[in-house]
Amino acid sequence: MKAVPTRRSLRSRRFPLVPSCPRSPVPNASCIPRWQTPLSRRLSVRCDFADSLLQCYFDGELSALSAAEFERHLQHCVDCAVELVDLDLLSGRLQLAQLYEAAPASLRKKIRADLRSVAPTTAIAQPLLWHWLAAAATLLLVAIAGWRASPLLRTDDYQAELAEEIVDAHVHSLQPGHLTGISSNDEQAVKGWFKGKLTCALPVRDFADKGFALQGGRLDVVEERSVAVLVYARPGH
Repeated sequence: MKAVPTRRSLRSRRFPLVPSCPRSPVPNASCIPRWQTPLSRRLSVRCDFADSLLQCYFDGELSALSAAEFERHLQHCVDCAVELVDLDLLSGRLQLAQLYEAAPASLRKKIRADLRSVAPTTAIAQPLLWHWLAAAATLLLVAIAGWRASPLLRTDDYQAELAEEIVDAHVHSLQPGHLTGISSNDEQAVKGWFKGKLTCALPVRDFADKGFALQGGRLDVVEERSVAVLVYARPGH
């Protein structure tokens, strides 16, 4: 099976004669010689994916499904592959230029220790959190597939990092077009969409009679694992 090119592997890749992207107006017979590197020839990218997904893929901002779709596209589009190498080379040169200084690990530990030592200011902090989630018009149920708890994982630092990943995934889902991978209020349709994407069967329930109508579902990535997210809507939101 042909390996999927990734951002890390593309830096040293040598491109054979590959037809241009089928979306491009250039005839399919046009090719890019393997000896022309991205630095010696700046490609005029015409592929639709280059403008819409390439930068997001390079920055790791795509969902798991969108990233997999884009990597399949890279197998056939030399325009996007060469442009991706350009971005990787530029990123490497900026890092070598030492334009920024990484914060020491001790500073990270100190900030977390200070945050844990701060007592809650009011007793209504938790209700305010739920009101904010209601304003977002969704209730998310996250099922982490294949995760196994262990004593080493039940630390304060681990819980903080896990919560940060889940919140980041939720914020990303609020961007246009990212809320659901399948939009449906049918329990069986949503359950069937997740089949084969997780290591366990996901129970899907519609709680419309309790004020939470099923809107669909999507896949997020938490701890480098695919997790299922069920999306619900509340009346009036």
